[in-house]
Amino acid sequence: MKGFTEVAPEEIIVDEFIKNCRSDEDEKEVSDLVQSIKERGLINPIRVRVSRVTEEGEKVRKYFLVAGFRRLKAIL
Repeated sequence: MKGFTEVAPEEIIVDEFIKNCRSDEDEKEVSDLVQSIKERGLINPIRVRVSRVTEEGEKVRKYFLVAGFRRLKAIL
């Protein structure tokens, strides 16, 4: 699937590797980003990859973060 799809931020799964890469983040930077998003909106999209997995016998879509961890953290 190519193109854009709106996904609720809560549905995006963040890999532990990505969380660990950004563990030294400055809280001031995140709060500045939160304020910027409130004022201007989300300018750059958060990128995810879609995977179909089977849960309880049904195929469901899961969204895994590819890029935009700070933006995702700011909007959550």
